[in-house]
Amino acid sequence: GPFRDQWLNWISKGRPEYHGNFEGYTEASQQHQDAVRVAIARHKELEADEEWKARNCRLCPKCCKTIERTEGCSSMKCGDNYHGGNKQPGCGQAFDWSTALVYKPRVDRNQELPELNFAKLRGA
Repeated sequence: GPFRDQWLNWISKGRPEYHGNFEGYTEASQQHQDAVRVAIARHKELEADEEWKARNCRLCPKCCKTIERTEGCSSMKCGDNYHGGNKQPGCGQAFDWSTALVYKPRVDRNQELPELNFAKLRGA
C-alpha cells in the first residue's frame, strides 16, 4: 500500500539524506562548542588583564588614560616619563601617582561562567 511505498522511499532515498543532515548538524555543533570554549578562554584572559591593571595602574586625572608606573618617583606625566623620554600618546597632564584614581576593572570579575556540559544541554 501507500504507507509501505512511503517507507521504502524513505529507506532508499530519505534516510541517507536525513543522516547527512545530522552529520552536518554534528559538525556545526562541534564548531559551536569550540567557539564557546575559545570565547570563555579569551574572557578569562581579559579578566586577568583587567585585574593586573587594577593592581598596577592609575588614571590620568585630566583625560582618564590608563597609566602604568614602571619605576621611580611618584611624579607622573600623562604620555611621557615625568623626567623626559618614552613619549607615548597622552594629554601631558602632570600628577602625583599616590593621589591618582585607581584603575577600575571594566569587565565583570569573578562571575560564574556557563558550564560546558553540552551533552547535558542536549538532554542526552
